[in-house]
Amino acid sequence: MRWPIVLVALLLELVVGVSTQESAAHAAPDGETYKFSIAAVDGPRSTLCLGETVRYTVKVLGSPTIGASPVIEVPGVKVEASVAGVGAFVGSKGSGVNGAETGFDIDDPIGIQFSFKAGQKPGTTRLIFAAPVKGDSIDNGQLSLSLPVRVIACRFYVGGYTSFGPNALDNPSIPYPPIIAKLEPTLLTADVNGHFTASATMDWIGSTLAGGGVSVTEKFGAGSRVDISGEMSDDGKLSLNFVYQIEMSSVVESVGGVTQAGSGGPYLLDPLQVTVNTQGSGGVIRKPQGSGRPDFLGKAVIVVIPEKE
Repeated sequence: MRWPIVLVALLLELVVGVSTQESAAHAAPDGETYKFSIAAVDGPRSTLCLGETVRYTVKVLGSPTIGASPVIEVPGVKVEASVAGVGAFVGSKGSGVNGAETGFDIDDPIGIQFSFKAGQKPGTTRLIFAAPVKGDSIDNGQLSLSLPVRVIACRFYVGGYTSFGPNALDNPSIPYPPIIAKLEPTLLTADVNGHFTASATMDWIGSTLAGGGVSVTEKFGAGSRVDISGEMSDDGKLSLNFVYQIEMSSVVESVGGVTQAGSGGPYLLDPLQVTVNTQGSGGVIRKPQGSGRPDFLGKAVIVVIPEKE
């Protein structure tokens, strides 16, 4: 069903004296006053991944300043799209890549759908939507909307390990063997809001320490879980948080031919916070890390590498 031409003309008559953000209020034929503006609807994205193509839906709206009438969606207004920064518009639901009219057909969406493709380098940009308003009885003016958009690298591989050297714990004469907790390489990805999350596995590797008639062997199970979360700053620094779960072990001690088995642990790695500059090829971070056991300190190595396209 088509909009009546008279109704369209009346609606367009209202779009007068507009400023850079929204029009001044003017009287409609029924005595109500409206302000007009361009709005991006359906949750417009403000953080995009490198090279990602995202659709933005834009509408021209008339909001009553007095009275309880609903907001109207104005048809027949041409909206033009441009970019101030990296990236480009690659299409729209309408007559062209960078411009189209709000729909007249009541059976179709009145909003315009613009497709924007982010650049291949991190940075910030602005998406600008403008609606020039012209006509015989309409003052020249322009509605506009500027959306800030951040483009970030969204996919990184994270790996590393924490190593513990021999330490005297319960029995100073029987040092525990060295232990390595290996962080399996894990793909870390950003969601639509730019938040990074992943779950990974710490594989614990035990060993045997022997000498002087004494041997100690420590073994571990299938591994423990680590939850990773993070945020990317505007200057390309990726801050990550690592939260670990408990790991148990079994220990076999042999002293003078007498063997005794028991449980080891528990081991609970201290949470880690690391920051790496992602503008280059990634980074390696080294930090001390506890194990949840007194006097049993380790050294953590975290490696962050961007995924290759």
